[in-house]
Amino acid sequence: SRQKRHIAPFVLQSVAMIVRETNSLLQEIAKASGEHLSFRRVSAQRLTRAFEKVSFSSGTTMLMDLSGRHASWIEFFHMRRERTRERIAEVKDVSRYVEPELTALILRIDHNGFFSMTETTERYAVRNKDLSGFASEFYKYLLECRDLATWHDANLVFPKGPILPSLG
Repeated sequence: SRQKRHIAPFVLQSVAMIVRETNSLLQEIAKASGEHLSFRRVSAQRLTRAFEKVSFSSGTTMLMDLSGRHASWIEFFHMRRERTRERIAEVKDVSRYVEPELTALILRIDHNGFFSMTETTERYAVRNKDLSGFASEFYKYLLECRDLATWHDANLVFPKGPILPSLG
């Protein structure tokens, strides 16, 4: 339908943004741990090793305000989660024009364990030694985002570049 064609670029853009948010989270962990973490290829084992190397109380590279204060990991996870949820909401708003396959992928990402875990940690002010407790849920989330990136690249309807090749 004409409506669907009109919405496709918007949906693809939202999907690409969700994938990029996930990759920026992955690359923040890579920077902090000194590990090379490829969005497309990182294994659960390597990811866990990277999360173990990052101190829970260390700062991220993300600036929180003009005073130069850096976000904590919990703040960083919060920002990424909320931005991703906004994108998810945008796709859900037009879901009747979207393939059921994409809707299923988006719902899986919306209900991922990594988000719930970071929320619980935030709510109860849990303090851990390192980030290892998040590793397995983040890995599952990453796999879902890889599926989303694959869907994106298979459904490009206009001459914009695929997203996966740029993600290492």
